[in-house]
Formats: sequence, structure tokens, C-alpha cells
Amino acid sequence: LTVEIDQLDPAKGGKLVVMVYNSKNTWLQIDKNQHQVILDVTGPKMTVKFDAVPVGTYAVSAVQDLNGNNKVDMAWVPVPRPSEPLGISNNIQAKAGPPSFDKASFPLDASDKTLSITLEQ
Repeated sequence: LTVEIDQLDPAKGGKLVVMVYNSKNTWLQIDKNQHQVILDVTGPKMTVKFDAVPVGTYAVSAVQDLNGNNKVDMAWVPVPRPSEPLGISNNIQAKAGPPSFDKASFPLDASDKTLSITLEQ
């Protein structure tokens, strides 16, 4: 599984955290992802490769973790929304609450799959 992430802002620093989930029961629970990669943000577009991901249904979240706490920080006023750049597979937007696993999920078969995720600022 290859994930291409764009709209990173290297001037803001931080880490790129990319997480792969395989269940709506664990979706967006940081400590319950199936696969995770954390990298220094080095450019406006980065590619992350996950090896040995079994065939199945997955959803991916990516965040530019500006403060290094390995989670998506939220702004609560005037409405709850991510305060760090965030992207979800299928480029589902996190507007009024978190997107559902069903909307963000995709099938992964035996062939390599490449996803493109654009971070929302």
C-alpha cells in the first residue's frame, strides 16, 4: 500500500503521521491502528509505503502533527474541527465530526494500491 500525501507545509515543521485502520470499531483510535508510520516533514509532498498489508478493507488518516503529540489536535470553537492539517482516504473531509470508516474505506487486493491524500489546512 502506497500513500501519497500533499499540501504539507515544511515551514511549520512537525511530523507526518500516517495510520492505516481495518475496522470501523477502531477507526481513528490512534492506539488501535493496524499500521503506522511517523516521519519528519521534509517537503510539500511525501510518499509512504506500507509493506505486507494483507488483503482486506482499510481506511487511512494522515496528519501533519505540528506539536509532536502523535494525535490530531482539535479546535472546539465555533464548531469542532481539526486544528492541524489532516487528510483521510478518499479525500473525505472532516467538517462536522469525524468521517465514517465506510466513506473513507477502500478495498485492498493482492496488487499494490496507491492512494492520494490531500491535507486540509
